Amino acid sequence: MIMYGDIPYIRITRSIPREMRDKLPQEYLSIMETTRLLKAEHLHKAVLQLSLLYRHRFGVHFPALNLPPILYHYIRRLALPVDIYSAVKRLQDLLGFSFEFPKGLASRSRPHDLPEIQLVTLIVISTKLLFPFDDLKRYPASAKEPATQVIDWKHWAQAQKQFDSRETARGRIGKGNEILVNERDVFNMTPSQLDEYMNWYENNWLDNSKASNPLSDLFPVEPTGTDSQEAAGPPDEDDEEAIGSMLRTVTQRLKPRKVITEGNLDVPRPGSSYVRYKMESDLPENARPFYETAAKVVGVSLSTLVRAVSHAEYKIMRWLEDQRRIELYGDASGIEFAKFDSSDDMGEQDMTDSDDSPSY
Repeated sequence: MIMYGDIPYIRITRSIPREMRDKLPQEYLSIMETTRLLKAEHLHKAVLQLSLLYRHRFGVHFPALNLPPILYHYIRRLALPVDIYSAVKRLQDLLGFSFEFPKGLASRSRPHDLPEIQLVTLIVISTKLLFPFDDLKRYPASAKEPATQVIDWKHWAQAQKQFDSRETARGRIGKGNEILVNERDVFNMTPSQLDEYMNWYENNWLDNSKASNPLSDLFPVEPTGTDSQEAAGPPDEDDEEAIGSMLRTVTQRLKPRKVITEGNLDVPRPGSSYVRYKMESDLPENARPFYETAAKVVGVSLSTLVRAVSHAEYKIMRWLEDQRRIELYGDASGIEFAKFDSSDDMGEQDMTDSDDSPSY
């Protein structure tokens, strides 16, 4: 959003009225000027700190995420089947995620303090449960289960790559990429790319306030009507249309999975042989593109997302162990829901649901 200019950050002083900007000392203006690009988590942390400030100083509480539209948007953007929606809702109840900003910060910050990371964590876990990244065949017991479909993850990664490069594939720099241009790139630009870059530079770095010098009207910097039409090129495809096209492409490549009824006891079921990735280096070839895309969509680094998902998975593992203990001994006393902990060393675990656990 910052790269696209949806949030004021690059050349933020242009958002200040000219009358106020002229009276501000230069040291104040230099503080507000952009000196480096914002890192992934910095915006989330700034919003979190702002919510805490409003809560403690003014008694203003930020509401929880408006889950239905945001979750639906994430599912569409990640080109996932809509079955992920109900799975996320059930995992939310299990993990107790409220999608709200915390009332305070502990001495050690955690990724799950951010509502958006809570949501994308549930999406990743739901995807791994219903549409795992490995080639192991898991057979659903009923044709009504979402796991009767199989995602072609290589085709999914290719569709995401085409979506991300839809502007540059037409010979354009691409919206949001202008700030990344350096002096070496200029020598390889086409005339249309140079026009695109100069238009961006004019809109972001030149002062558009009305000049008092009448001679300035004799030297306009704006392109003429014909030139502006040529520089604009073909109209951009709407983001929602591009997402819809990508979703249809992925959906058409879904493969059916054979259904084997519950009478067969030794059949691998959806959720079995669940693999937990504790570090970024643990991600296999098929899982990495999905994790990278999910991290980019929510605006965090890949390592942060991997750590958040791993912590939530550990909490689910502890819950499943408690459920099995109750089944064996019939006593729920002394069992508490596990807190997030990164000190465990579990690798591959079985997240197949017991009779009392949520089924997908």
